[in-house]
Amino acid sequence: TSGGEVPDQPVESRVTYADDEEKLAEAFRNFDRDGSGYMCRGEVRGFFEFFGHDLTEEEMDTYWKGWDQNRDGRISFEEILPTLQAMENHVVQHVNQLRDIFVSLDQDGDGRLDAKEARAAMDRLGGDMPSLAVSNEGGTSYVEFGRLMFGLGKDARQVLANMHCQCQAHRLQEVICCPATLREPDSEEFSVVLAQLEEFQRKFQVNLVWDMSVEEQRGEHCVILGNPCTAGLLNLFARVFLQDMSLYPRSFFVRPGQEEWIRQFTLTEGLTFCSQPVGGMADAAQQQLWVNASAIFQGTANGNEEVTEFRLRSFKQTVHHELFHLMDLCMGKECKDEKWMQGLDDAEWCNLNAAGFKYKNQLKGEEKGLGYGDLYSFSLDMGSGSQGFIHSYQTVSVLEDKACMYGALFAFPSELEKACDEDPIVLKKIILLKSRLQEFCPELNSEFWAQPALQNWREHMASSQASLR
Repeated sequence: TSGGEVPDQPVESRVTYADDEEKLAEAFRNFDRDGSGYMCRGEVRGFFEFFGHDLTEEEMDTYWKGWDQNRDGRISFEEILPTLQAMENHVVQHVNQLRDIFVSLDQDGDGRLDAKEARAAMDRLGGDMPSLAVSNEGGTSYVEFGRLMFGLGKDARQVLANMHCQCQAHRLQEVICCPATLREPDSEEFSVVLAQLEEFQRKFQVNLVWDMSVEEQRGEHCVILGNPCTAGLLNLFARVFLQDMSLYPRSFFVRPGQEEWIRQFTLTEGLTFCSQPVGGMADAAQQQLWVNASAIFQGTANGNEEVTEFRLRSFKQTVHHELFHLMDLCMGKECKDEKWMQGLDDAEWCNLNAAGFKYKNQLKGEEKGLGYGDLYSFSLDMGSGSQGFIHSYQTVSVLEDKACMYGALFAFPSELEKACDEDPIVLKKIILLKSRLQEFCPELNSEFWAQPALQNWREHMASSQASLR
């Protein structure tokens, strides 16, 4: 660019950059709120506030003298480029987030948010979404949207991160299936599925509900929402769900002489919590497990078997993960450990971690404050965790750490075995976990974990995929 002006390039659904300097130019435009092609002192201050730097007046004076090389009282892109390059990783990350958010909201892909898209964004993203003023000239452009977002001051960075997490989650929530796959089953076929579900309820003495809407208020701002399962979805979902539940012995659900710990599975379509799509949720108060049946088909496209297998495994991990939360609460009650039941501590488990480690919910002050949307900033990818963790989501809390390990035993046994070989802390956690599980249900012993379905997982996954065709 020349003359300090940065071109206002239109956004497209798939943007290709020649190099990261173009992204830095884009960041410059976002903070150039009046579109002059230059940054004034206030706009530069807003830039640094966004990245967590509250400059004093003295610091601002020092930096300004270095940037404003021609002493015209404003900063061009070329003048501030060396500073942007020094912060390149952070700047590019947030430009990528902004573009992802805009493309997600721009449903017709025309590069502008019209009134309908703006209203949909407000409904979908709720309290995090700033007010979108849609002009008569055709809507909010990408550049206008960027200036609006980055103009939120100190809150902009967190709002942007939360919105990006939510947009990612909504993309994962989209069900991409051939319509023929979700055909309505014929009456004879569906009666077989219903009979199998009824047999599950009789054998394990647990209710299964799939034909009701879910709407429950949790706290001042959080609502749990879910739609009834359609017959077509239930017909497909039940096959995988029952296959995995059949791994458990009856004594896992029915414990004579012991306190009841699970009463109901509520199967829903499109389950959300605090406007965030979720695969499942444990409801300790009502001793029930909500399961998002449509989650099993998320992320599948064009018959890609590799993606399908990953989604199946992730879905299986979710079901067992949430099931463990209910079981873990019961274990805490039996140990009469209040901190354990509140999810604040489990001394025996925590002592296995590296010295000085604290879970996110154990941190004090500003570092704590986890909103539900913030959980999407942690990864569930195997191998993304630090020492003692198979992925970073486990570091949120001791409850999530334990539940993630348990889910991996069913969905990622080979990867978990490798992690145990390489990480002694992971191995110790699995040994402790299996010991507790056997104490909870004696039949969860070495023979249980030696089941072919938990060893030959590729064959088990192939069976699950075959059942969906």
